[in-house]
Amino acid sequence: RDPARGGRVALKLVAEKLAPSPALRARFLREAQLASDLAHPNLVHVVETGEHRGRPFVAMELVEGVDLERVMRSGRPFPVEWTVDVLRQVCEGLHRAHVSGLVHGDLKPSDIRVNAEGIVKIVDFGVAALKPDDRGDDGRLLCGVHYRAPELIEGRRPDARSDVYALACVVYEML
Repeated sequence: RDPARGGRVALKLVAEKLAPSPALRARFLREAQLASDLAHPNLVHVVETGEHRGRPFVAMELVEGVDLERVMRSGRPFPVEWTVDVLRQVCEGLHRAHVSGLVHGDLKPSDIRVNAEGIVKIVDFGVAALKPDDRGDDGRLLCGVHYRAPELIEGRRPDARSDVYALACVVYEML
């Protein structure tokens, strides 16, 4: 619950063992603040950003509904019209973010939520900044590799094209 504004929020707090370097912390907070300045119906609204005991956090609107990962795991086919509508809404949200200089950088089905009315919201902007190294002890990428653009796998910074690549992978799976 957000005591200042009332209502429920989703809170992301970085685990202590994953607490990023000061440079990554500053980047995360800067990107989260940029996300909070965006107003678009297909982007989750960031309510507050900050640090708690040296760990960055972001409080954002709680988006009711289900994420695409869960929907895709159901194994049921998607109507093409529904898929196109989801794609349109995600593209509109990404366009707004990209025009404002914000890149998701880690887009995957679990970051795309759909509510009961069919409204799509993209969540977790800036969270990619908290992941300085997504590789396990054996050097393999740990998560989201199916949606990673080649430049990200090579260790380069994401840009708008990285988000477009990830979305294309999601749509391919949906179709």
